[in-house]
Amino acid sequence: MNNHLYQYLMPTVGTIVMILNVPTFPVMALSATQISRMAKNVTILIEGPGSNGTGVIIDKTGNTYRVFTAAHVVGNIYPGEEAYVVTSDQKRHLINTNKIETISGMDLAILEFNSDRIYQPAKLGNGETLIEGTTVYVSGFPLPTTAIDASIYTFVPGKITATASGNLRDGYGLVYTNDTLPGMSGGPVFNEQGEVVGIHGRADTTQAESTNYDNIYVKTGFNLGIAITPDLLARVTPPQPLPLSSSPTIIIDPVQPSQNSPTNTLVSQTTGVDYTGLKNLLQQQKWQQADEMTYDLMTKAGDQDNSGFITSTELEDIACEDLQTIDRLWVEYSQGKFGLSVQQRIYQSLELSETVDINIYRQFSQQVGWTKQDNPNEPEYYLYDDLNFSLNAPPGHLPRWSWGLNIAVVYSRMSYLTPRLSECQL
Repeated sequence: MNNHLYQYLMPTVGTIVMILNVPTFPVMALSATQISRMAKNVTILIEGPGSNGTGVIIDKTGNTYRVFTAAHVVGNIYPGEEAYVVTSDQKRHLINTNKIETISGMDLAILEFNSDRIYQPAKLGNGETLIEGTTVYVSGFPLPTTAIDASIYTFVPGKITATASGNLRDGYGLVYTNDTLPGMSGGPVFNEQGEVVGIHGRADTTQAESTNYDNIYVKTGFNLGIAITPDLLARVTPPQPLPLSSSPTIIIDPVQPSQNSPTNTLVSQTTGVDYTGLKNLLQQQKWQQADEMTYDLMTKAGDQDNSGFITSTELEDIACEDLQTIDRLWVEYSQGKFGLSVQQRIYQSLELSETVDINIYRQFSQQVGWTKQDNPNEPEYYLYDDLNFSLNAPPGHLPRWSWGLNIAVVYSRMSYLTPRLSECQL
């Protein structure tokens, strides 16, 4: 049992107060490469009639996507003019220039585009929780230069140097050292959990000595962004509630499915995969059949080229909604013993590396009961049919889901799936 306990006071009828000891789990920092992969999927290029800028997808209703950007990026786009966003798959989508919304008193705007393609909105965090010294990342599309003659996706790290709670001009309040360039205005600012906590928009400059011609302004190296806050999200009144999380997160009951997925639906809105059959098998405690179905469903959710099977690299882009649904069902019907999130916590408890290597994999396999205990240095792995398909199995024993494959393939797939589980907050 986790040694870190959180005292949670739950008022009940009358004067009775129930005190629960529940485990807490630290909020894990993702690697820069993991955050960059997430950022690349949600960061978009804005092509206006005058100049280009950057934005970030924040939500979706039907086929309509909404994008946060800096107001000055779209300031020269007038109703009826042609302007486009370019998404991560290099597709150009026409902006609805009749519905560009600017936020009063802030250098922020929201624009819309329509597409029947599926794009993952960014996860929004709380920029008010940032403190000086925190690592942040900015992504965007700098304007072309002499050497780099195209606007290409760029991802830069830096540190928060000051927070002003939006008290600076035009709502700015985050100051950071990230080496941004013109064209990246409107781009997202990410925290170490991969959440968008701000919108980049301005470079700090200082006035140098006047000349006979013009005043000279010099960039100081600092840049500014507008923090994403609960008040800001309340003002933009989205069609659907935007997720907002604060750090650190306290999970009151990790067994409850609602903590692992924002929805209890059994049909994925992202891929259309139906998980009703998996629920029925797990409800009946038919663990092996459920494990085999998990493999089939993950194949349907992640098979991008319609080949009939899922490759290791396709696991890097499998929809978070589908992984969360699979995990929610396994956790719920095993009373918290099985599930992808259970396996992820066991793996992370080894604390040896951010990525899977063969030595960590061997230790993990021993802990979840996939190997025999006779030779830990060169473990003998159980054949699939010899696994323990019951609640008497060790925690994390299921799902094995690569059920028809040899252990080398399971290891390969785990090495790709583990970073994706972190990105999906499992």
